[in-house]
Amino acid sequence: MKKMFVITLVLCLLVSFGHAEQPDVHIHNLWNLDINSMDIQQIHDYLETEKGILSKIVWNYDKAGHNSLNSIDNQNLTLLGYPFSLHFTEYKRGKTLSLNFRTVGTQDDSYVITKSLIEKYGSPTLLYYDLYSRSDYEWEHNIGTPMYHKRCILSSIDDFDILDTLLTWEHYEENQYAWGEIQLNVYIDNIEIRIEGHDYGKCSVYITFDNYVPKIEVKEIDESKKHFLLYRYGVLK
Repeated sequence: MKKMFVITLVLCLLVSFGHAEQPDVHIHNLWNLDINSMDIQQIHDYLETEKGILSKIVWNYDKAGHNSLNSIDNQNLTLLGYPFSLHFTEYKRGKTLSLNFRTVGTQDDSYVITKSLIEKYGSPTLLYYDLYSRSDYEWEHNIGTPMYHKRCILSSIDDFDILDTLLTWEHYEENQYAWGEIQLNVYIDNIEIRIEGHDYGKCSVYITFDNYVPKIEVKEIDESKKHFLLYRYGVLK
């Protein structure tokens, strides 16, 4: 009897430790789409029968045999009054469901979408912005002229002005050859909201629901990228 009591006690301790070691993970779903358990055909059927959204499946779109789903164009899909397109993709690392609002209007419009998600799913777990003296694409691929990139962590988007932050940045220069871009990144557990602001005053919003909570380590940065030829010929010291 005593032996059975000890075994039971050990099992209880193991169970309790197992619960204690479980991370505080929150997986949020869009509508009732459980992308973790639903396959791509179920998602296609749900969108059509429950939401009236027509979509097309692309089977085996890559060598790994992954599938993707895209909403059909010209449906006039809107959410909160803003047009969007819907995409579902299977990757090796997991699954993602995305809503793309390519041009929603001003910062106020982008905040309508963002704050509605915060109200529904909870406070951001991570919030930061990136500044580029051209664009994030240019930062990755340009090899010709000096460019600058700055990243800052925020505690709240309240009173944060996207466009003003870009236009008042010391490395922003308005001319016919250069442009600037700012990206505001808002994470709510497994939800990523990315607002891209451009110097002509318009914003785009991209929302991604992952079937897992990504591990993201963000550090503030302030750096430049300069072409080696500019150093070679003495343009830059």
